[in-house]
Amino acid sequence: MLRRAVSRLLVLARSGRRLLNRPPRKPWIPGLPEGLTFEGLDRLAQERHGRRLISTAYRHLSGWKQLGAYQVELRLGGDECWTLVYKDSYYGPSQIPALKGFPARVGPPEYSVFKQASGGLCRFLPEVYSAEELEPGSHYRYLMEDLSEDYALKIGEPGMQVMVQRLPEFHAALAEWGQGQPLPEFIRYDSAFYADFGDYITGAFERYLRVHESDAVRRFLATWPKIERMHRDPGFDLLDGLQPIHGDLNLRNVLFHIRQTDQVKLLDWEWAGWGQPHADLASITKHLSEAACDQALDAYARLQPRLSREEHWRRYQWYRLERGLLDAAFMAVQIVESPPQTGMNVAHFLESSLRQVQNSFITLSQIT
Repeated sequence: MLRRAVSRLLVLARSGRRLLNRPPRKPWIPGLPEGLTFEGLDRLAQERHGRRLISTAYRHLSGWKQLGAYQVELRLGGDECWTLVYKDSYYGPSQIPALKGFPARVGPPEYSVFKQASGGLCRFLPEVYSAEELEPGSHYRYLMEDLSEDYALKIGEPGMQVMVQRLPEFHAALAEWGQGQPLPEFIRYDSAFYADFGDYITGAFERYLRVHESDAVRRFLATWPKIERMHRDPGFDLLDGLQPIHGDLNLRNVLFHIRQTDQVKLLDWEWAGWGQPHADLASITKHLSEAACDQALDAYARLQPRLSREEHWRRYQWYRLERGLLDAAFMAVQIVESPPQTGMNVAHFLESSLRQVQNSFITLSQIT
């Protein structure tokens, strides 16, 4: 009893610290979200903990998707509590309108990773208890470990500094795993993708201006012909060094161990594909100060001396431009079709992404 009481006090203390940086959570709902069964979870509980399942509850974690991720609480025999994360993901226009006309199939890459991961890549993933493809290419369900007791977000420069140091190791593990996998579901971030993406960008912002007034979007469209020329001809071979990448490695998709902070877990692999590692570096540093971006690039260049610092800088700036375009265009369509129900200021996010595009465009113009 004493050991259990001490354990609970430690959990509460850790929870209190994390609550300072976490928005209020939704209340628990008795039962289970669609797609889970009491019998299936009972079998898992007996397999993992040797205890029968007594009762269940859940809460929705996703900020703006009708489906998305859930935290599931399992009450087991012996007054034991076990929480899991259940992800019910549907990638179609009815759930994510911005996918209509998008030049890549988002979603299937995550299934490839969660179903087939092995070797060193597993160090960067939560444990996945089940991965199910319900509708090929569009509907997936995952049941995985809940990392919230031992891992937390670390947004901003502190998280960036840790993740940049881990980036070469992560890419090496991902590349080693990818060599033994066909990975047909992975997105190919190549010249064909970027050519089609240019058409998506134009349509996205023209539609946005029909509904919302925005000086930032108007200024962007006025300079888009020049940006598009640079976007189509970055000054280096887009196929050079093509390797598996995460594709959306922003710091909200990285969890850091609260005690051993060099240990990280990477979430949300829907955008994983064949690309260049600088794309992940650009995602890690987006919306940070220019000084922080310089620091990140310098650290990464020292870890990867194959390229000169100048060539690292050129590629990094091009992928910052690319990341800003992707974020802003995708959000523009989402806002027009189905405004996200989230506390995030989505219009501010869109305009911040466009500022990143403009800054990288100016920098690249000066060094070409």
